[in-house]
Amino acid sequence: MNNWQSHIYWSGSAAEDMLSEVVATGEKSVALVIGEGFDPRMLDCLNVLVRSTAELKVYLLKIGRSAGAEQTQLAARAKANLGKLVELLDGRGTLAVVDTQFETDDRDSTAPSASDKSVEFARELPIDGLSSLVVDISALPQGLYFPLLEILIGQRRDDFLACQTSLYVFVSENVSLDARISGQELQEDAYMVPPFRSALAVSEDKRPIVWFPVLGEGEALQIGRVEKLLPARVEREVCPILPMPSTNPRRADLLIREYETMLQDNWALDSRSFIYSDERNPFHLYTQLSRAALRYREALSELGGCRAVVSCHSSKLLSLGALLAASELNQIEADDFDIGLANVDATAYRLSGEADDWPSQSTYFLIPILGEVYED
Repeated sequence: MNNWQSHIYWSGSAAEDMLSEVVATGEKSVALVIGEGFDPRMLDCLNVLVRSTAELKVYLLKIGRSAGAEQTQLAARAKANLGKLVELLDGRGTLAVVDTQFETDDRDSTAPSASDKSVEFARELPIDGLSSLVVDISALPQGLYFPLLEILIGQRRDDFLACQTSLYVFVSENVSLDARISGQELQEDAYMVPPFRSALAVSEDKRPIVWFPVLGEGEALQIGRVEKLLPARVEREVCPILPMPSTNPRRADLLIREYETMLQDNWALDSRSFIYSDERNPFHLYTQLSRAALRYREALSELGGCRAVVSCHSSKLLSLGALLAASELNQIEADDFDIGLANVDATAYRLSGEADDWPSQSTYFLIPILGEVYED
């Protein structure tokens, strides 16, 4: 336990410098995992790496989308991004396309299978001969990067150690752009992300549930569908997680106002129920969430312990912190505790405003997860 009690991460120009000077140098090659899509941030990490490394292997996770006029416009942007990717890699590396598509003709039942495809890819991903593996989650949905990272962290940790390979996560954070992108055509039902399914695997399980929704703007439908996934006749505690500190000092207050009916009327919460976490430090949420889950496990011991369920409706950085906490807590093998990650996928997206007017103030974050940085 406490895998990341001592930790480090870099942001802004420092993240770019670390990519160039540490990750992308050395005698061995570097591999990069990215997701296809219309989001221009899918190329940010690659733009840095191709300037620095002599041998680069890129895995492009293919993500299926729905049809429709707006989706056709976004698909054109995705095609343009793919063209730029091929151009960037010309003579500098190789590209492998990995099928992790959502099956859009039967979204409700097959969206979880996209997560299973991500699990299969992570288990088979070759890391021997790599100095670093970088997973860029900037353009990846949770249904893909949650299982991908958990397999790498939880099941292949020894492989990274044996191969002396470092694992990094890259995030290009742009709050203004995120606010303009919203999920459409949501999956009808929420689901438990593999391999975090044990918390709700047994219908007869009567242990209390502690739900940790990480709140973000415009996610009322997704939050409601996760709530429907939780067993109705089991004691339940809800501990919403709010971003504080935040680049917008009023963001937590605005979120409380946005979800006021849900928080006060549906869940009957008071101020003691909330957890606050730095929106730009994934390790802060990792610490806060880990401690809270273990406190509930101890407090509910007379009821047989508890099951913790986490759902992320906010930024990539906060979702990464939640994943790290879940990954560590998932190592607990005991009858009095389980943890699960719940998710609702969107198979189509909407971009508000003009498609050619992209906010450009992205901030890079490079987060080391396994490897040289944590060696004594």
